[in-house]
Amino acid sequence: MRNVDSANIPQHVALIMDGNRRWARKHGFSPFRGHFIGEERIEPIVDRAMELGIKHLTFWAFSTENWKRTKREVQFLLKLYRENLSKTLPNEGGGPKSGPNSPKNR
Repeated sequence: MRNVDSANIPQHVALIMDGNRRWARKHGFSPFRGHFIGEERIEPIVDRAMELGIKHLTFWAFSTENWKRTKREVQFLLKLYRENLSKTLPNEGGGPKSGPNSPKNR
């Protein structure tokens, strides 16, 4: 890993989650598999951002154009997002359900 100048770390980084279907087609997978693999990349990105001291991340994951996809694909994407959010948002006890600060990782 290359050195990072800590004086030049942004406070907010925005990422556009685009190209999962193209990547899947290129590698012989279904679009659904591409979306799933793309979603799996979020947690390592968040972890690295935390290590670097980036305070805010924005993921642009669903645009108005996505509503034009098949009903099945839209439902798949929304379910995938819900599941990912539910596993990372704080639970009733106030702590994260998973991630670097979860009880299982302490």
